[in-house]
Amino acid sequence: MIGARLAATLAGLVAIVCLADAAAAPAATGRGTEYPLGQGMHADALAVGPDGNIWFAGTRHGPGQSVDVVGRTTADGQIAEFALPARGEAELGISSITAASDGNLYFTEPNANRIGRVSTAGEISELELPNPGSRPRTIVAAPDGALWVTEEGGDRVGRINLAGALRERQLPPGSRPTGIAARADGTVWITEPGVDGLAIVTTAGISLFPISFASAGPNAIVPGPEGNVWFTEENGPWIGRITSAALTKASYERLELQIRQGTRWLAFGPSGDFWFTTGNRIGSISPDKLVAEPACLAAGCDLPVTALAAGPEGSLWYATGAAPSDAGLAPGTIGRFLPPRIMATVARRAGRLAGRYVKLGIACQGGAAGQFCRGQLRIRGRVGGNDRMALLGSRGLEFHVHSSRSFRVKLSRPVATLLRREGRLSARVTVSLSGGRRTSRHLVLWARG
Repeated sequence: MIGARLAATLAGLVAIVCLADAAAAPAATGRGTEYPLGQGMHADALAVGPDGNIWFAGTRHGPGQSVDVVGRTTADGQIAEFALPARGEAELGISSITAASDGNLYFTEPNANRIGRVSTAGEISELELPNPGSRPRTIVAAPDGALWVTEEGGDRVGRINLAGALRERQLPPGSRPTGIAARADGTVWITEPGVDGLAIVTTAGISLFPISFASAGPNAIVPGPEGNVWFTEENGPWIGRITSAALTKASYERLELQIRQGTRWLAFGPSGDFWFTTGNRIGSISPDKLVAEPACLAAGCDLPVTALAAGPEGSLWYATGAAPSDAGLAPGTIGRFLPPRIMATVARRAGRLAGRYVKLGIACQGGAAGQFCRGQLRIRGRVGGNDRMALLGSRGLEFHVHSSRSFRVKLSRPVATLLRREGRLSARVTVSLSGGRRTSRHLVLWARG
């Protein structure tokens, strides 16, 4: 039974938060390693397997027969592929894959109306859903070991227990359920792009949570460690967040990103951040809403990201590749993503002397949203007719990446006296970050602005 709608609880609870500006700046480039798949193979789903490897699923396009494939890659790029039974082009396609408590992985085949199972040895079996046209879209494992799957074509959600029995529940007509997340508290959250809302399954039934904006296009959904639920919105530059675990007190917050495209895939893990895709870039946002500029993949900005998953030991994995019509039989890739290196820059002009202090502007870029710029700021210059560069002042730095700060640096008493008398002093400002990177700038310290 459909529970009471929560629209009445949402009045006045929507917040729009503008975050970092990534659209105006040149494209940042991430780091990492990519591994090519077999000829014509493109992955559309990723998951960490029970064996600790990264498992992928998608379609291998060939000059004759195309075939769906699941496969795995080790951390060092050793790839194995396992083909599904041959079928017609209209039935091809795998949209998601997840590891289950029974030691197998399960995947969805929307066009074939099947749910597949693969062992870590590559043995494959399939279950056809009882209702034609169900189009199973996304599958996830719940804490109790059950599997939950969205049925986009039938406006249903299904639960598969440990014995393999399927129980389906009806959702509102036209909801087109897509993404799904199982929380530790036993609730299951579902995105419904057809009605711009969410459905929440509890022991009491199903509740509906409307989004306060039309055409949001909610897609991937992930529970956060802070008790909130996060999801992407494909139709615009937004990330959605449900900010309370108690449904009767829940509120929707839209986080507006300064990007040109919508957000599609979402994963939580590395650096304690949420990682999202927008077109051909990967960005991150911290639980406290700090954002890192989306970066291109190490191989460039030419191909879209087709899947995203948090891997073992704090890694982040992605799949990418062009559609067969665009690239013939060129293989897609699986890669491990690292954000751009953290770098600091020094503003061109220093603030005037105030007592014994001067102000210097420092900006920090790169890294993941929740990371910090940490290091040491030093000012050196020539004083007293000495040709050697002397230390004029220094201080420690610690502030969030993708932000700018003004720092007061205390000069020694003789240097402050000299600067006040001379009116100006040439200096070199150096920022040394804890990771070993260093940047310097020559500038002039002024006694008066």
